[in-house]
Amino acid sequence: MLLGAGAPLLCAVGIEDMILRLGGGLSPYYAGLNLCTLAMAVLYLWRWQQFLYGSGLIVAIWLVPTLPQLSRGELKFAAFSTICTF
Repeated sequence: MLLGAGAPLLCAVGIEDMILRLGGGLSPYYAGLNLCTLAMAVLYLWRWQQFLYGSGLIVAIWLVPTLPQLSRGELKFAAFSTICTF
């Protein structure tokens, strides 16, 4: 599973690096992570459990370094907008 998800996860790590360098947790570049998730959904034939695992990894790639930078209101907004794009 991780081998097949290598390309989207590598892109997600690159986009997260860009997010952290260009504005932190509130950077509008987090939308690129949504595109990584969309690419996984469209290009790979996975069971829903595998897709949730891959999507969860992408969200974790964004959330772990971003969480200390966000206030409670900003975190609620980011969670809402992320859930709406799934």
